Amino acid sequence: MMRGTVKAIAKDRPIPIHQQLEEMLLEEIASGRLKPGDQVFSEHHVAKRYEVSRTTVRSVYDRLVTRGVLTRSAGKGTFVALPAMTENISLLVGFSQKMNAAGVSPTTRILAVNVTQPSAEAATALQIDSTAKIVEVERLRLLRDVPFVIHTAVLPYPRFESVLDYDLERGRMTEYLQTATGFNLDRAEETILACPAGVQETRLLQIPENYPVLIVRGTTYTTDGLPVRYSIARYHAGIVRLRTTQERGRDRP
Repeated sequence: MMRGTVKAIAKDRPIPIHQQLEEMLLEEIASGRLKPGDQVFSEHHVAKRYEVSRTTVRSVYDRLVTRGVLTRSAGKGTFVALPAMTENISLLVGFSQKMNAAGVSPTTRILAVNVTQPSAEAATALQIDSTAKIVEVERLRLLRDVPFVIHTAVLPYPRFESVLDYDLERGRMTEYLQTATGFNLDRAEETILACPAGVQETRLLQIPENYPVLIVRGTTYTTDGLPVRYSIARYHAGIVRLRTTQERGRDRP
C-alpha cells in the first residue's frame, strides 16, 4: 500500500485509525508514488504491516472503491483506479472506434450469445412480435483488465443469424450491422438513467452492491427507418463519464 517511507499508525491520536490509513493511501496517490493502474497491497499485508485489523483495512478499501479511487479485479487484487473516461454517446459509431479515437484500447470478453425470445421492451423497440426470435449478444469491456461496461445487443432473428459466426471479440458490431443490412445506420434514439448495481453488475463490474451504474438504452435504425438493434450498456459510474453534443437546429451525438 505504501511505497515511500513507512509511517506508523498513531493509535493514541484522536483521529480514527481507518481515517489515518485512508489519508496515508490518498497521500501516496496524490504524490504520484502510486499511479493509476498500480496494485495496492493486500488487506492481510496492510493489516500486518500497520498492526490493525483486516476489517479496518477492508473498510478503507471499500470506501475508496465506492468513491472511485480504487477498483477491484476478481482474483487479481485492488488497484488505483484509472482516470475517468469520457465517452460520446452514439450508437451510430462503433464502441471500439470511439475508444480508439480517444487513445484507449479496450478488450472484449464474450459473456453470452443466445437465440431466444425478446423482452417486452426489446420487442417494442425492434417492432417485432413478442413471440419472435432474437439474437442476444452480451459482452464485457475491459481496460487494463478492469471491467467498465456491460454491453447487450439484441438483433432480430433470423435476419441477423450470421452474427453467430461473427468474430464478436475483435469485430465491430456497427460494421457488422451495416454489412448485414446493406444500409447505413442513420439514426439512434437513446435514454440514460442511473441505477444502483444489481447482482450481475456487482459481479461483472466488480463494484460494491448498490454502487451507481449508468445505463444507456437505445435503438438503432437504418436509412429506411428499420430498427435493427436494441442495446443496453451498463457503465461503471466511477470510471466512465457520458457526454452528448448538440447544435442549434439539429441534434448530434
